[in-house]
Amino acid sequence: MKFLCIGCIHGNIPKGLREAIKKNQVDAVLCCGDIANTDMLRDLAFASARIGIDLRVFIKPASYKKIMQDAVRSMQPVMKFFATLPVPVFLVLGNNDFTNREAKHVGMPGIETLARKNVTILNNRIVSVGDVSIAGLSLFRDKQAYDKKTEKKMNLFFKKIVRPENTILLTHDVPYHVFDKVLLRESPAYGKHVGEQAFNKLFAKKPVLAHICSHMHEYQDEHQLYRTTVINTGYGHAERWAIVETNDEAVQRITFNRGKKMGLV
Repeated sequence: MKFLCIGCIHGNIPKGLREAIKKNQVDAVLCCGDIANTDMLRDLAFASARIGIDLRVFIKPASYKKIMQDAVRSMQPVMKFFATLPVPVFLVLGNNDFTNREAKHVGMPGIETLARKNVTILNNRIVSVGDVSIAGLSLFRDKQAYDKKTEKKMNLFFKKIVRPENTILLTHDVPYHVFDKVLLRESPAYGKHVGEQAFNKLFAKKPVLAHICSHMHEYQDEHQLYRTTVINTGYGHAERWAIVETNDEAVQRITFNRGKKMGLV
């Protein structure tokens, strides 16, 4: 099986993606989430965090609503583009995606409504694509610190995986100390490792074929964590993605469309 894996698109339809699907004859697109462009929200959140003020206090309610509407609206062209692709698209949610429930607060449709035709949101679901299972975990931990509740939910989800050696785990978040050190100086978390520790514990006990993730824009590379191949797809907004080929319960080949950007730090 062959998959085009991408994440962190943030409102930008990647040029050459449709052509890459046809050229590489991929069987499906696996998207790690973060469809919306939330640059303005992020910058304001960083600014408010630096002075210890809640974002909704930091800016006026009317301005906040307008910024939120722009962010929610930015998902629409990307989701429409996905619906025109010649292969199925499997998507998990990131921390910069807006569900129907969240988008309703600003009077707009959320990502579930925008998912049409061949686009499937894997909200903690497992599907079969040929001889491979795709386990999509739409669970993002907002806290930087270790979170027992998140680990419990992930443990319950992993129990649903019957054949881990033939399963690709699709998430937004990354493992701890694997593509997770914040290199953006403007971030309040600069220099910290912000990955999810539960992944490391789970892979030590129950390794899967591959873990496809994104979240950290600074990285694009592969890493072996125990017996699981972890693949950070790169910053999709900058038109980075990975082609992942599997065969006989093994990852045969990983090709990054622009070469590896950066490995572990």
